[in-house]
Amino acid sequence: VLAMHGLNANTTSSDFLIDALLIGDFPPNVTITSPSEGQTFQAPALITLEADAFDEGGGEVSAVQFFDGDLLIGSVPSAPYSLVWSNNFDGPHVLTAVVTDNTGNSATSTPVNITIVDPNPPELVAASGTTNEVTVFFSKRVTELTATNTANYAITNLAGSIAVQSATLSEEGNSVRLGTGPMIEGQ
Repeated sequence: VLAMHGLNANTTSSDFLIDALLIGDFPPNVTITSPSEGQTFQAPALITLEADAFDEGGGEVSAVQFFDGDLLIGSVPSAPYSLVWSNNFDGPHVLTAVVTDNTGNSATSTPVNITIVDPNPPELVAASGTTNEVTVFFSKRVTELTATNTANYAITNLAGSIAVQSATLSEEGNSVRLGTGPMIEGQ
């Protein structure tokens, strides 16, 4: 809504004074202030997530939610908008904050990209196979991005290489089922 008030106090002048005030229901604003873009953490990491949030449209901030991609990390109902993220895992992460005001308007922050590295990566501890499948077991949780990349696996037998056609991470995150081409017993 644009409210206007016009006034021409001088009848001999063509000057016209206009006071304008923009009134409306505007979305709030949010910015992640910590961590910084490109920051790297060592796993296991306790990462403090902080955001500045405000509503210039006259509303009040109701909550700020923090996300890792589409996964909700947590929600903070009032300032200061800060929480400690502990259940993270190694790999790249895209963090965003979503602010909602008391009128239901919301806005999303600019994404912040961070990386969590594991100085002690998981080790292969066992493997078992059938005719068209091999399951590999790791000493601890592995990241989906790495675990499901078929280029990360090489299987050979007496006859040569066996193609890895698919890789599926288990719900527990510590084993991967590899779909393969046919494997013949004894080769």
